[in-house]
Amino acid sequence: MLGLKKLVVVFLVYFPVVVAAQSSFPFQLRPPRETAIWGATGGINAAGIILNVENKPFTINGLHALIRDQIGFVFDRKATYNWSPRSAKISDVLMYGAYTAPFWLGLSPIFRQKSNAGTMTAMAAQTFLLTAGITNVVKNAVRRPRPFLYNPDAPLADKLERDGRQSFFSGHTSTTAAMCFFTAQTYAKVYPQSRSKYVVWGAAIVLPALTGIYRIKAGKHFPSDIVVGYTVGALVGLAVPYWHRRG
Repeated sequence: MLGLKKLVVVFLVYFPVVVAAQSSFPFQLRPPRETAIWGATGGINAAGIILNVENKPFTINGLHALIRDQIGFVFDRKATYNWSPRSAKISDVLMYGAYTAPFWLGLSPIFRQKSNAGTMTAMAAQTFLLTAGITNVVKNAVRRPRPFLYNPDAPLADKLERDGRQSFFSGHTSTTAAMCFFTAQTYAKVYPQSRSKYVVWGAAIVLPALTGIYRIKAGKHFPSDIVVGYTVGALVGLAVPYWHRRG
């Protein structure tokens, strides 16, 4: 999650609130609402950072105390046999690719117009930061061990990192789902008659699912982490455009 944390800092520093929008564009920003959203976003991310500092890694004795059969959900236990750095890298590529999804909308003349681009930039930043903030708060509050901590084939050095206690829920899946659903929703609202929206929606649904599958194969997450992460990200990705709908 180091790359995610760096991106959070970049968004908070470089994306101010933009309030201008064209009447033909289905989204707009209003100062009172934006102040509330940005305030909540900053507070959530600050809480996540504080909780992360307080989250201590497992000790060797703590690792020995982990018992696979005590995992609550039976369907989650299979993930404890997984360990694949290659799958982890693939999931990274999918996640970072999803981060660029809103920028592809810039190929459209409507999205390229200055006021509309400002609105989209602010909305995309809010989507990312809200998802990242919620994810980090829950991760560092729940402190669920990652599946590979149960796997004797995984390196001990990785098991002793703080990140080893941040399994629930999947940040890769939540942020990928958020950015993909946000992109598909905004595209569908701007071009409601376009048949291409079905292709965009199809990609938006599949990409987070693939990311989650590779996170499970990597031994980084349980299936339940993926389901919750996908749901949270999708809801945020749909909620932000809804909050900014014109009228």
